[in-house]
Amino acid sequence: MKLFHALCCLLSSIVIFTSGCATKQKSYSDASALVVVGTRWSDSDNQVVAEGIVKQVFSSDWFKAAKKSGKPKVGISKIRNLTSEEIDIDALVNYIKTKLTNSGKVTFIANKDADRAEMEKELQYQDGGSVKKDGRAKIGNQSGVGFFLKGDISSKTEMDEDVKMVNYQANFVLLNIESAEEVWAGQERVRKQFER
Repeated sequence: MKLFHALCCLLSSIVIFTSGCATKQKSYSDASALVVVGTRWSDSDNQVVAEGIVKQVFSSDWFKAAKKSGKPKVGISKIRNLTSEEIDIDALVNYIKTKLTNSGKVTFIANKDADRAEMEKELQYQDGGSVKKDGRAKIGNQSGVGFFLKGDISSKTEMDEDVKMVNYQANFVLLNIESAEEVWAGQERVRKQFER
């Protein structure tokens, strides 16, 4: 009888242990779908802001006037995170760059120091005699940035007993490199509200 009781206890323990260790089913989800996970800034917020800012740029009077002279040549300047959160600014920049470049409406100019250093190194290599003359990229033919897109993201949190609301504001401006004029300004807001 004691053996039967011990065996029952052992089996019960195994069942409880294995049911607690069972893995939950996992699957992929649509990476482009907008998902609200919490009150903190997320990849979905990057997508929303990028789409909104690019749409504002293309519907602006500045763009309508600028495109008459050909595709505006745009580079991205600094985008600052003024919130207390960790925000993936590089992901936001990449969303904006992708939308600008693939629109065919602007020419995006690579203006990061690392990109420029890589291009300079390659130009020097090609000019050094290792590449046939008719296949060489010529030094002095790069396009210059005409306009810099720069911006910042700030946030404000409001709370009471039952609700937490976080208001994010992304402010962007386009600067004319030659004149230093702000030729366009836009804002995109994201509001997240959660009940406790």
